Amino acid sequence: MNQRSRREAAKPTPDPVLTRLVWLAALWLGSRLIAGVIAAPFLGEGAQLDPARLVITQVPFWAATVGGLYWISRREGERFGPFVRWGFKPPDALVGLVAGFGLHWGVNLLYRALDSVGVSGDPSESARKLVEASPGVLGKVTLVVMVSVGAPLVEELYYRGVAQRTAVELAGGTAAPCVNRRSALGAAIGIGAVAVFFALSHINSGADLIQVPGLVLVGVVLGTLTWRFDRLGASIVTHGVFNLCSLLVLWGVSTPLLAG
Repeated sequence: MNQRSRREAAKPTPDPVLTRLVWLAALWLGSRLIAGVIAAPFLGEGAQLDPARLVITQVPFWAATVGGLYWISRREGERFGPFVRWGFKPPDALVGLVAGFGLHWGVNLLYRALDSVGVSGDPSESARKLVEASPGVLGKVTLVVMVSVGAPLVEELYYRGVAQRTAVELAGGTAAPCVNRRSALGAAIGIGAVAVFFALSHINSGADLIQVPGLVLVGVVLGTLTWRFDRLGASIVTHGVFNLCSLLVLWGVSTPLLAG
């Protein structure tokens, strides 16, 4: 072995999980910058948010996020589907439906409990602005597709599919359930960390901070479903049903299934 070969062999190999974490952080920031640059001409001072502008602001962000995840998967030599934990089986629909309604009620009860101890605020303020900006049939259809289909799909790919996998591995856990206590603890830490990250990623102003407790609960439930089934099917359906329930409440739909 010559000197050059010895030097190359002695070079430390970067930890692939830490490297993935760095790329995920860069993707989180970069996707927002790309979307901001593309949407800026349509969101000038005084511009009113409407269904068209909602699409313009979100689709570039989603495209950049999914494209970035695909690039990271290829960089690591993995196929995109397994890399993001993509998978769906028929039971996922039922699990997601039940969990989505249950989560809707759970978050509602959480805020009632917080209100009873003096923690007040309007966790629905941001969503209410979207509803008010999307009147009419076209606005409602656009909002349902964006909020109950597009957002859950892309967010689950990023947060539960890859970010949670990365956090769990860094914490010494495994991506799927096991009987090892240390691995289970690592999974719990990873799920919790990504749930907090997920919640904070939705905060755009001080008024949005009231959303954090509810979003952390949402993140923990979605993360647990992904970890339990080792695929995204149930968490995507749960996320979509939960978001749809929130929209229905804001639209004034009254049914025993919804917490008002």
